[in-house]
Amino acid sequence: MEQADQSIFLAYQPTPFHRVMIEKEWVLFMEIKKIDKALCRTLDEEHRLLQAGKLKEQELLEYGYMIEAGEEKIGSFQLHPTDEHSVQLRKLSLFNEATPELLLFIFHEILVFIHTTEVDQVIVSSHTRFLDELLEHYGFEKNDGSKNQAPSTHKSWVYKISNNSNPQE
Repeated sequence: MEQADQSIFLAYQPTPFHRVMIEKEWVLFMEIKKIDKALCRTLDEEHRLLQAGKLKEQELLEYGYMIEAGEEKIGSFQLHPTDEHSVQLRKLSLFNEATPELLLFIFHEILVFIHTTEVDQVIVSSHTRFLDELLEHYGFEKNDGSKNQAPSTHKSWVYKISNNSNPQE
């Protein structure tokens, strides 16, 4: 399968009015940045992601995005193209404690970001009930064709981008 053009992700401009609580302090905005070589080195120095074998440098450079709030690095994720207008959200990593509120906010920010691209759908694999509930909250649909299927270890969810589903509203 041919790789989709990565330039569709580079037009994102963060909204400086988003606020998130980090360690009991409000930070004015959360920003999503494309990972470049310098940021990749910083990530490895601060969180040992490459040295620990958790991530591969080439994957981070091609598909990786950093989530920051002010000066604090919150986490990273990857958007792997599955075809010309679809991506799969992979390797969402948080560097500190993952609270339900923080996860809600991060998923919101990722969806706001994706709405600024030419992507038509996002695919996420889930292996927890909590993530299933979060994905359902944000309008993801099970990709297995059966909405009433018994819980399993891994589920595939799809979020279809449309003009009326923008999470910024």
